[in-house]
Amino acid sequence: MHIRFDAHPYRFQYRFPRILVDLDRLTELSHYGIGYNRFAPVSFSDWDHGARDGRALRPWIVDRLAASGLGQEWGRVELWTFPRIWGYVFNPLSLWYCHDPSGSLKAVLFEVHNTFGEAHHY
Repeated sequence: MHIRFDAHPYRFQYRFPRILVDLDRLTELSHYGIGYNRFAPVSFSDWDHGARDGRALRPWIVDRLAASGLGQEWGRVELWTFPRIWGYVFNPLSLWYCHDPSGSLKAVLFEVHNTFGEAHHY
């Protein structure tokens, strides 16, 4: 939702699907009708996240966490993001939920994309 309060209030709201994917189960996305690294009406691509060079996402996030001093041992890692729709993606914010081997949430990484095609991680 977006709201502006000028002389007249402006508001628009739109529904857009988000998906939560387990990085260890990406190949199972096809069971839910979502293409993985291929064209489909709804798809998920490694090119849209992390290093954005098509490499596997799990090694990228583990390296990123280790570089921040958070260690190398991680359990489930999930990514909450917008999927591609008919090959197009609008993805201003993705959240990486990183759990330790016991399943406790230990880190959340924010991946912010701007209109210049840049990505920043917090």
